[in-house]
Amino acid sequence: MKLVRIALLTLIMTLGVSCVVSAATTTWYAQNAGAANWSDVSGGTTSNIWNSAANGSGSWLDWSTDCPSYSCAGSTFYMNAKTSLTINQDITIALLTATSTGGVIVSSARTIYGNLTAGSTSPLLVISGATSNLTVYGNITAGTATCIANATASTITVYGNVSGSGSNGAHGIDNSSTGTITITGNVTGGTGAATSFGVRNTGNSATTITGNVTNTDTNAYAVSSSNASAPLVTINSGNIVQSTYPAIMAFNLKYNPGPGNYVQYPTTSSIVKLGTPFPGCPRGRC
Repeated sequence: MKLVRIALLTLIMTLGVSCVVSAATTTWYAQNAGAANWSDVSGGTTSNIWNSAANGSGSWLDWSTDCPSYSCAGSTFYMNAKTSLTINQDITIALLTATSTGGVIVSSARTIYGNLTAGSTSPLLVISGATSNLTVYGNITAGTATCIANATASTITVYGNVSGSGSNGAHGIDNSSTGTITITGNVTGGTGAATSFGVRNTGNSATTITGNVTNTDTNAYAVSSSNASAPLVTINSGNIVQSTYPAIMAFNLKYNPGPGNYVQYPTTSSIVKLGTPFPGCPRGRC
């Protein structure tokens, strides 16, 4: 019995010691103002890009201990007004954002596991290069600037929701070239802004959404595809919900509703839900 008590006491002491550790840093601020890579180091595995303090006076991220294999699932990364930072690895994060200006570049095929929220002035993420296909497992949200901008043939694939904002000209995704957009998730237009869309496509590319498309504002589309020669905007297995303004503006639109899906039109006195079969979108807007 004495031996058992001694063993139990030793176990408690061991557990107690193992619990007395400093909390891991979960917020990082970009420090390099020039062209650099996400995973650059000053030596060994110590980053010279990411610091725990906005002014660079804190601890530097260590890729071997803080984010092994570039997995930082609990960490928020602030661009901290820094630009031209290239994401040169597939990364796992909680959130990439910017409180003001600043953004990243994707110049080769990359996968991001985490949410992206834009700041102000400049897009949070710019795709550069015709084969820089981007896949995001997370939500895309516009700020006072656009979240993802693409002017290349690269594709954008999102497994998550995409939203506009309350700022004019800020979009969740803004595509102006031939790169296709595929979203498995809901797309929502902005609020209080004439041109804040969840997805804005002025290029000659196809957009496919599996999820709900919702507009709650009087002036902003959830999805806008303004190129008359652009391929289809396809909505699969989701509801199309509009306020007094259409949820979708597209010259070529196809709706593949699932069981129970509907198109919702408000009137001056009530809300009308039209079930399947889909009746069509007057003038390409619904």
